[in-house]
Amino acid sequence: MYHFHYPYDVLYINIAYVFLLSEEKLKTFRGWMGAVFFIFILLSGVRMGVFTFGVISTIYFIKNFREICNLRFVAKAIILGIIAVLMIGSSKYAKDKFFDTLSNFGLGTEKYVSEIGSDYHKMSLRTMLWSSSFELIKSKPILGFGPNGSQKFLEEQYQRNGYSNLEGFNSHNQFLTTTLNHGVVGLFSLLSIFIVLAYHAIKKKNWQQLLCIVVLFLAFNTESILVRQKGVFVFAIILSLNMVEKDSRSLRKKEA
Repeated sequence: MYHFHYPYDVLYINIAYVFLLSEEKLKTFRGWMGAVFFIFILLSGVRMGVFTFGVISTIYFIKNFREICNLRFVAKAIILGIIAVLMIGSSKYAKDKFFDTLSNFGLGTEKYVSEIGSDYHKMSLRTMLWSSSFELIKSKPILGFGPNGSQKFLEEQYQRNGYSNLEGFNSHNQFLTTTLNHGVVGLFSLLSIFIVLAYHAIKKKNWQQLLCIVVLFLAFNTESILVRQKGVFVFAIILSLNMVEKDSRSLRKKEA
């Protein structure tokens, strides 16, 4: 699995973070490894990755509040926060992403975004991709454009909308890409997979699997993960093995 671009790297790291938090054998490494993961994700500038890391950490904190909430934990959190601020300030790439995000929430930070960053990192890029995808879905909503894919038709839609600079871009949203290719039937099938897996995880109290599902679900909102082999691998293999491994572990405990 070679390096492609940061969203995939961050997806792998967030899944690794889930394993780090849920495996007792790795308890010794949680503090410093979690900090390393966070710093990498922060410097990558992947906004959904940072948000996902925060969601995982929040769920873990709530679940283990009594065990981890102490002065030592607060001190570590403050130190990590200071390091995060320093890291953002030292990285032009991360700073552009950070201030562009704040500007989209109306905080007036666009003046801190570089000229290159204002063109390359702006969140409005995905708005154009998603709005064009929604418009195209209306033409074939039930079964989509078929297994040959919708990229050609999506690029034609970009042209009609005056977005000639978006040639080669997919929808950057797996749910939209699935709907474009296979219609609402395909979207229902994809969502059903998430629902069934989440139900299984909650029923078996498999927090590791549930958090992996959350990580993938969030990643699907800003990337078309399943258009590449590495994305299919993470989605199909990791979740399946995680589910089987946990069930096997429970069975061994009962037999013992």
